[in-house]
Amino acid sequence: MKFVINGFFNKPINTEQKRYEALRAFYIDKLSAKQTAKKFGFTTAYFKKLQYQYAAEIKKGHNPFFIQKKKGPKKRSTNKKIIQQIVDLRKKNHSVGDIKTVLNAKGQQISLVTIDNILKDQGFAPLPRRTRKERNSIAIPEKIKAPTPDIQQAVWLTGLPAVFLKG
Repeated sequence: MKFVINGFFNKPINTEQKRYEALRAFYIDKLSAKQTAKKFGFTTAYFKKLQYQYAAEIKKGHNPFFIQKKKGPKKRSTNKKIIQQIVDLRKKNHSVGDIKTVLNAKGQQISLVTIDNILKDQGFAPLPRRTRKERNSIAIPEKIKAPTPDIQQAVWLTGLPAVFLKG
């Protein structure tokens, strides 16, 4: 195990890690620029350029090696109308899945997780388990099917032969 870990630090494969380890060897282990360049497979000129670039970044106050990950959105970006529709549908005893189906039929794409989080934020408890009869009794609109293309009209409009594959 010790050999594997030492190899990770002494013979890095990733380019950024290789640069980091080279600069660390130069500044911390006090290797010369020539020794460091040779150890990590750089030319001396490239290693000096590397030193200059990273020193300039550090002087600017940037951390070129350990970049902080950006955090996600601080608040929900869901439209208030959609939130109200979700609340109204839950008041009619629709499940999260039912609500998603209704909103999808209206052309509003929203995830199950987002719907669930909105309902929790609005103070709704999960619905009790329903029987199959209860689930099937709720009317859910069908999604409107796209019209089937007319091949003759497509050829006429474009002047090119059209090929439509049925799936």
